[in-house]
This record gives sequence, C-alpha cells and structure tokens, in this order.
Amino acid sequence: MGRDVIILLFLLLLNILLAFYQPLAMWIGIDECQYLLISKKMLEGWVPYRDIIENKPLGIYLALMPAVLLGGKDIVKLRLYPVLIAGITSFFIYLIGKKLGGQEAGLFAAGIFTFMNAFPGFYGYTMLTDPIANLLIAALFYIILCLQISYGRVVLCGVLFAAACSVRQTSVLMLVPAAFAFYTSERRVRWGKAISSFLLGVCVVFVPMLLYLVLNSALSDAVYWTLVYSAEIGTYSFESKISNFTMVSILFSPFILLALFGLVKLNRAYRVVLLWLLSGIVIAQLGYSWWHNYLFVLPPLSIFAGRGVGNLFDFKDKARGGTARVIAKAIFTFVIASVFILLIFELKTMAELHPVPSWEDQKGIGDFIMSHTNEEDRIFAFGLNTDAYYLSDRDPATRKTIFGGEMCNASKEGIDESVLWSLDANKPKYIVANFFHITNMCGNGSGFETAVRGYMNENYAYVNSWGPLELYERRA
Repeated sequence: MGRDVIILLFLLLLNILLAFYQPLAMWIGIDECQYLLISKKMLEGWVPYRDIIENKPLGIYLALMPAVLLGGKDIVKLRLYPVLIAGITSFFIYLIGKKLGGQEAGLFAAGIFTFMNAFPGFYGYTMLTDPIANLLIAALFYIILCLQISYGRVVLCGVLFAAACSVRQTSVLMLVPAAFAFYTSERRVRWGKAISSFLLGVCVVFVPMLLYLVLNSALSDAVYWTLVYSAEIGTYSFESKISNFTMVSILFSPFILLALFGLVKLNRAYRVVLLWLLSGIVIAQLGYSWWHNYLFVLPPLSIFAGRGVGNLFDFKDKARGGTARVIAKAIFTFVIASVFILLIFELKTMAELHPVPSWEDQKGIGDFIMSHTNEEDRIFAFGLNTDAYYLSDRDPATRKTIFGGEMCNASKEGIDESVLWSLDANKPKYIVANFFHITNMCGNGSGFETAVRGYMNENYAYVNSWGPLELYERRA
C-alpha cells in the first residue's frame, strides 16, 4: 500500500511537470472557459440551457465548480485542477495494469498513458469533457476489474457510469464492456438484483439533475441543446474522420505496436479491456472526431501496451536462436527511436500552435472591462473570447455565448434572433473581438459575421488591443 501511495505522488508530480512546461498551460482555452463561465453562473443562480446556452450535459458544469471556487482567476490553480484529474486517471490505469499483469505492467501502462496524454494536440490537461469523463470511466473499470463484485459496488458502478454520461453523452457506449464484465464475472450474482443496483446508482446521479431542470423549467431546453442540437449541427466528413484516425495511429504507432503484443492470450479481464478500447474508438469517431476525442482510447491502449512490453521481454528471454532475439531487439529499437521522434514532433507542434491570446492578454482585457463598467453592465464577445465574460465578472448580452459552425449559413432572421435583437435590448457597453482573420470562423465572410461587424461599426468605437483581442466601446 505504501508503494502505491509513492507511485500516486510520483504520477501527480510527473503530470504537473509535463503540463506546465507546455504553452497551453498558461492560457484558458475557448471551450474550457465556456464551461467555467456556465459553472460560475450556476453558482450565482443562473440555470443552464434556460438562461445561458451550451450543448454539453449538466455534469461538466457541476464537475468544474471546484475549479471555479478554488481556482477563481488564478491560471496556475485553474490549470492544476485538470492536471490532478489526469494524474489520478493515470494512477487508476496503473492499478488496473498491476492487477492484470503485475507491477511492471502497471507502471509501463501509467507511463505510456501519461506520455500520450501530455501531447499538446490532445488537450489532456485542459478542462474539457473528455479528460473528466476519462477519469470516471477509469474508476469504473478499476472497480469492475480489480475489486470483488458486490451489490454495493454495482451501485457505485452505476454512479460512475451515469456521472461519465452526464459529462460526455457518448460515454453511454461504455455500457457495452461494463455489461460484458458483469456477464462473464466468475462470481454468480442475481441478475435482477444486480441490474436494480446498477440502475439505483444511475438514478442517484440523474434524478437530482432532472429535478433541478424540471423545477427550473429548463428540461425541454436541456433536451434540445444536449441531444437534438448536437445531432442537427452534423459532423466532420468521413474523409476527415479517417484522416484524423490515420494521423493519430501514425503518431502513436510505437505504442500501438506494443499493444498488439499485449493482445496475446487474452483472459476474461483483458477481453473487457479490449471492448473498452473498441468502445473508445467508436466514441472518438462520433461527432467531429477531434484529436482530444481520442483520449477515450488512451487508457485501454496503455494497459495493452504495458502488457506488451512485458510480453516482449519474455519473448526476448525465451527466444531460441539469433533471429528471434534480433527481431525482439529491432522492435525495442523501433519503439525507443519512435519515442524520440515523437518528442521532436511534440516540440514542433508546440512551436506551430495557432496564435492565441496570452494569459496576460486575457487577464488584461478582463481587468480593464471590470474597472470601466458597473456590475449591471453587460458585454458581448464576438469570436472566440468567452474568457472575457469569466475574467471580467460581467454578464453576457446574449443567451448563447459562443457561436459555432451552425451560424455560418444562418438566415437573417436567425442572426437577428440569436444576436442582434439581444444586442439592441441589452446594449452591451463593450464588445470584445478577435482580429478579423481569427474572428472569421466560417472562412467565407458569412452573413453572420458581416451582420455583427456591421452592427459593431455602426454603434461601437475601437478602444484598444490586447494581443489578438480588440475592445470596442458603445458610442454615447
């Protein structure tokens, strides 16, 4: 037990070091600041979907309330929250790997997960839905694979499963490996009681959320924005999904190779992990299939890769004849060389990150707005600047605070309803906008962007810039 505590502390320290050496640490990203904003407004009494709009489930906003309460506007404290989540996730992976394949397999699995999770393009240290859901899923499979099954633990499995779904809708697919694990369990359980116990855990999470939404007249809005809207906006093309899958596969090819060696002679537990892996791949392919969606694949892939390292060492030790040993050494050489190439790729990726506002820019414009407005004044962020709301403590002038691709082909009536009518009604004192080439989200000079820019030019005057952020003040 004492050794496991030391390993937990080591993994936490390793994740802190890996997170804070990269530039993404000292900047609040677009989506995560949106979630922080809604968490903050919930603490102030606002109701998501009714008063402020976003298409993620309620659980993500509840999960980030500790970050809001403890981190506030301190970038280091805010960043530490997802870093600790990643560190604890890696510890669960270590425990699962240790239970299934021994101490070394667990350590290799945790190390490989941490290495892959740290790549900037995967946003493993951000406050997005994927890393938080990953923690809950890893805890779920730790109970399933490492602990003796009891009805009380089945209830806890239901709680973790529902919590993961309340953070990321597509986590529902993890029901497949979980159900397989229970079905093939060596301990006999009464299925009626087991299913009832699992559903009880699910109800512990979902019933309070449903009551909250019903009592605040937000249930229909929540269903639309979290389910219907997400289906309406569509996804990337099949070609884009294949392209992302191919790039991720090439990037992590050495660990995939190790995982293939971990697929040898699978017992029941590893078959559960295999289904976990396949479910993660399906989740990653749903929606837009961005790189950070592949975070769901990393835990089971790491567990197999950790086992694969041990299998390769066994193969090398037991191999008879020079050819077998040469093959084993060639594989190890390929993996080690690939890791160095990946490190170079990582540094290159960081150097080519798209220009983003620095923390000084974000905090500077937020402090300026706060000092030049009253609490009742509203502002409007046009572009990718939801941090302006969070850091200035000023309310948004529109219910929707970030506008995605659905606005690119919006009609005049849709633009009026979504933005312009609210701007006329609330008359925000300031508008925060990115430089035009960054604000041009649709890439085609859409009617939406033209209409909002026209409204700004007619009613607002330029004040100052903070990095790529421009501030406009309403004319008297």
